[in-house]
Amino acid sequence: MKFFIRIFALCLFTIFCLSFYSLKHLSSEYNIKQFFPKKHALLEQERRVVAHFKLQEKSSLVMILENKNQAPWLSQNLITQLRDFATDMESENSVKTLYSLGKIQGTFEVNQDLYVGDLFAQVPVKYWKKMIASHPIAKPNLLSKNNKQTLFVVELTDNTPEKMQAFQAYVDGLLKTKYKNISAEYAGVPLLQNDVAKLLKAELIRSVIFGVLVFIGVLMTIFGGWSGLALSVANLVFVNIISLAMLVLFGIKLDVLLSTLPVLVSLMTISLTVHILLRVAKVPEYASPNLKTKFLGIIENLRSHFLEYFLATLMPAIGFLMLMTSDIGIIHKYGQSVSTVIVLSWFLSQLFMIPALLFLPKVDLRSWSSQKAFWSLRLLKYSRSVMATTYSLLVFGIVGFFFLNWNTRLFDDLPKDSATRINTEKIDSTFGGTIPVSIVLFGSEKTWVDPQAMKKLDLLSKDLKKLNSVGSVITTADLLKKSSLKGSRLPASAAEASESLFLFSMAENDPTASYLNQLNHLTRLELRLKDAPFYTQQKDLEQSRYLIQKHFPGIRYNISGMGVSAHQLNSEMSKELIFSFWHAIVVIGFILVFVFRSYKWALVACLPNLVPPLALIAILAASRTPIKPSVAIIFSIAIGLAFSNTVYLLGKLKKVIKEKNLVDYLPVKSMLISEMIPCLLATVLVASGFIVFTFSYFEMNKIFGVYMILSIFAGAFADLLFLPSFIKRYPNFLLKNQTMAPPKMITATTASFLLLLVFAQKSFSATLDVDSLLKKSKSLIASKDDVADVTMKIIEKDGTVKERSMQIKRKFGAKHMTLVRMKSPTDLKGTALLNVIEDGEENQWLYLPSTKQVRRIMGNQNKKAGVLGSELTPEDLDITTVKGSKATLLKEMKVNNQDFALIEIKSNSNTTGYSKALVLVSLKTSLPARLEYYDKQNKAVKRVDFENYVQVGGAYRAQSIKVRNLVNKRGTDLILSNIKSNSGLSEDEFSQRALSRE
Repeated sequence: MKFFIRIFALCLFTIFCLSFYSLKHLSSEYNIKQFFPKKHALLEQERRVVAHFKLQEKSSLVMILENKNQAPWLSQNLITQLRDFATDMESENSVKTLYSLGKIQGTFEVNQDLYVGDLFAQVPVKYWKKMIASHPIAKPNLLSKNNKQTLFVVELTDNTPEKMQAFQAYVDGLLKTKYKNISAEYAGVPLLQNDVAKLLKAELIRSVIFGVLVFIGVLMTIFGGWSGLALSVANLVFVNIISLAMLVLFGIKLDVLLSTLPVLVSLMTISLTVHILLRVAKVPEYASPNLKTKFLGIIENLRSHFLEYFLATLMPAIGFLMLMTSDIGIIHKYGQSVSTVIVLSWFLSQLFMIPALLFLPKVDLRSWSSQKAFWSLRLLKYSRSVMATTYSLLVFGIVGFFFLNWNTRLFDDLPKDSATRINTEKIDSTFGGTIPVSIVLFGSEKTWVDPQAMKKLDLLSKDLKKLNSVGSVITTADLLKKSSLKGSRLPASAAEASESLFLFSMAENDPTASYLNQLNHLTRLELRLKDAPFYTQQKDLEQSRYLIQKHFPGIRYNISGMGVSAHQLNSEMSKELIFSFWHAIVVIGFILVFVFRSYKWALVACLPNLVPPLALIAILAASRTPIKPSVAIIFSIAIGLAFSNTVYLLGKLKKVIKEKNLVDYLPVKSMLISEMIPCLLATVLVASGFIVFTFSYFEMNKIFGVYMILSIFAGAFADLLFLPSFIKRYPNFLLKNQTMAPPKMITATTASFLLLLVFAQKSFSATLDVDSLLKKSKSLIASKDDVADVTMKIIEKDGTVKERSMQIKRKFGAKHMTLVRMKSPTDLKGTALLNVIEDGEENQWLYLPSTKQVRRIMGNQNKKAGVLGSELTPEDLDITTVKGSKATLLKEMKVNNQDFALIEIKSNSNTTGYSKALVLVSLKTSLPARLEYYDKQNKAVKRVDFENYVQVGGAYRAQSIKVRNLVNKRGTDLILSNIKSNSGLSEDEFSQRALSRE
């Protein structure tokens, strides 16, 4: 026997050690969208807006930059530093996009010169202040009013805590070594989430340590010697370590809710431990020196109370299990994880108890904890007052439903002195808000390039900026304003507006794409709201609806974004969680019908457990506590915990009735005398566990702790005072036609357990001469000049298509000249662009039909910029773009029964953004069929297919070119017709005079 028990204990110790070792892999996460349901009309609408206007799908990290000398940023030296800093940050692999003042895009007119794209790189320094003053986005979005603070808005490839911390470490390193005169503060939604995630682990450690200390203090008042205290604490640690290891095993990360798991497990474990020890200490066999006798006595005691212990665990588990009905991922995961771990703790506790009770010295109880609670009988004298108080609480709770406070804020979870929270609030007040809202207006063809519509849009923007919670507004009208030394003005005609859009399309990143979708006749107003209370934002959103109808009567529109969905969804989910406690009561009641073999006993068991949730509602309403999902979740937990004492009390009552074969008498006094002290001790222990939360970093956890303690004492009042008083005053309700439970209740218990389980659930050498093949391929497509009519189809991520047609002329030689003349759409017809490259210098001129003038476009144009807003760039069509040190044959392959060579060209040049290209060349024709480009991280980013080659003038030309961006999922199809090559085009056809011929 001793050998068997030791082997058993050794197995448990091994499991504990392995579990402890696995905790180093325990990770945490936090995201405000964790509280959003998987499917909701508001979220679907938000996703459509993101797709239509190509918005960022992830929230951005924001950096507030200041010069340590407090100098304004609009000086040549500081702007150069900003640009260099931005370039260094963009080189970091984790950075997807970066928006900064130093690299702000747009158009600016100085006399007859037109600057397009990267403005600070082109506009003379003396014009910078006027340029920024007339820019639609610069202030207050990127530059403060006093010009001393500026923002970097960074979208990372991944917002995980690990990526965020690595990025911050990289930036801090740059600031310490290269940019010592710049100070940076971090803010934004991802950082808020990151800080919360980092605090979660600290919260977990604090809660475990502080919880153990609190439990030790209470346990010392129960046990006389060290044995009971040591056994309880050891069991507590054993169960918690294995429970957390289960999270690691199943890849579950700690979140703001699951950080409460150790305390919840501790509460259930310590309550069960105390009940077991109070009973085992009174078993005569436990004091026997014979190991076998002692073992059998412990096993028999655990067996005789099996049903009570299991039900006392099952009831809280069901309370959490009801959370799985939620459509919110974080709450669903919380319910599943906690309910499973609670049942696991019941199983592990009893496994641990067997060897611990056998080998540790006898557990001694203090005299008061082992005595009968005769004093509790005096409480029955006040049954009338108890009943009246209970009914009053129920009434106040029902009335309180109508006075609950849903007026919450989004970003008040972090402590008030947190640097991230302070900086986020600074952005709110200085840079035009942090919470995005999109207003989409539906028009007809050409509505949003009409001057009158733009005037109304501009007036609407000014009215929206007057609303209390609105920090900033950007519209299409702002972007299309003509910026010059004289200031800015709206376009005077639709043609002028279309020309402005054409200019923006020439920039590397077309900013108008986020505000105007001409294909679907949509325009978007971007609002940034301050983190104001829910009711304030709702009032302003209602006012914005009025203003939209005021300026655009009868127009169709929708409003979406975090400022709309976050508050609305939090409110809806909080109400769902509060009112869903009925589900838990119904399910628990249904199970108790089978356990007690009587619907009346089940009804009586449910009655006192209405008190905790209704008392909570009354207190929440009276205190005006703002209700978030993290507060509303208390209701499901409170229901589960409240039923534990109910089960012990009614279980004792049933047991005495059965032992004494009582028919017309309910032994209420016997129930109170034997169960009052264990239940009271369990209540105090559970309440003391929640004291941990009142010392939390997080305001939500503090509120959680306070209200859980209140609900526990409300439950104790209902179970220990109301329940005995009700049974005393209405004994016939339970006595009449009562059906005793059969001796064996395993069937119902097993069924309950099954119900719980249902819910918890390479390169190689080749003989082919690669260099010769590539050289031949280039010679086949080489020409002196080209002319073609081109139909361009720009395909968006959502499948919508925008079509343009144009004529393109090209001439090669000492000068590389290209002339593009638009044929359609109508509002761009006649617009022409001339590009001339000579001795490595690039110059461009633009002809705008609305002004009948040719303007020179100043500055170096970016080769990575898409042509006319498409995914096609000049370097995409050139297989020499990736200037490699080595071309390698990867393999020969068949495609559609044709032989091809797949060639890899690696780059050793910094003149392109690509690291390598894979070229698919036909072995029959030696013509390229596909180019696939890879970025610096060796990820495929773009694919270009060439189809339907035709020989014209001695050169081969593809009549169909298909470009697919593998990152943003956009595409561009080109259909070439009327192709001419080597036709002898003269330089006169590429002059400024030729440009103006319509």
